[in-house]
Amino acid sequence: SVTVRGQFSVVGDAPRCRFGGIETVGTLITSTKLSCVAPMVTVSGACDVEVSLNGLDFTRSTVQYLFEPEASLDSVQPQSGDSLERLFVTLSGSNFSSNQNLRIFINGSREDSASVNFVSSSLLVVNLPRLVNGRYLLG
Repeated sequence: SVTVRGQFSVVGDAPRCRFGGIETVGTLITSTKLSCVAPMVTVSGACDVEVSLNGLDFTRSTVQYLFEPEASLDSVQPQSGDSLERLFVTLSGSNFSSNQNLRIFINGSREDSASVNFVSSSLLVVNLPRLVNGRYLLG
């Protein structure tokens, strides 16, 4: 979901969002926050975002939302390492973003002591912390 912030009157019982020409469901959270379901798209790029509280009258702003292709992971190298040392792991795939907020999750939990370095849209290098012996799921 996408959070839209602004001043929303609580009048209206059919909040809707529009991404470009695609209309989706909205949920009024507070008088200053509306949650919108982002549509599934097959192309990347920016589009205008408009909202309506009654499903009919939409805003006319210049606020845009950027759709980026979904990243996919093809391989992790090496697949094992020494548990007594930090480990550098190479993630290969496609559509990686150079977003400054890249994070790694280990077994579903965010690992703040790991650093993720963007090399290219198909390569990331992760510096993992020391881990006890075992199998781990990276995400």
